Amino acid sequence: MGPYSAKRHEPIMLLDELIRLGQGNVSDYQRVRAAAWDWFQKYPLTKQRLGRLLEDTPPSMENMNQVIPLEFARYVLLHPDKDPLWREHARKLIEWVKTTPKWPKYVVHGATSPPSRAMQGVLL
Repeated sequence: MGPYSAKRHEPIMLLDELIRLGQGNVSDYQRVRAAAWDWFQKYPLTKQRLGRLLEDTPPSMENMNQVIPLEFARYVLLHPDKDPLWREHARKLIEWVKTTPKWPKYVVHGATSPPSRAMQGVLL
């Protein structure tokens, strides 16, 4: 699972908006945004370590989720101008969610969903 959380989409989105608005130190924002984006591509995306939500808790299945890869996929789909490899990245992120076993999945109203916390206890 790795010693880090891959949750970087929200800071990147904030920096993108500040840059777009021309607010604050735009050149610093651009530099930090580029570094965050490069880090995401180099580590979580390449190494397929996408699902750990929090880095300040021990790695465990309870700390796994699908939010991070799906939010990044959503981000690049909505903002293809921010990522020249948006198609490849979105496809890779969605495929990770579909193929990485984390817990039993169920189809509820046509959507694949993990069981509730109560059901996870029953299933274990």
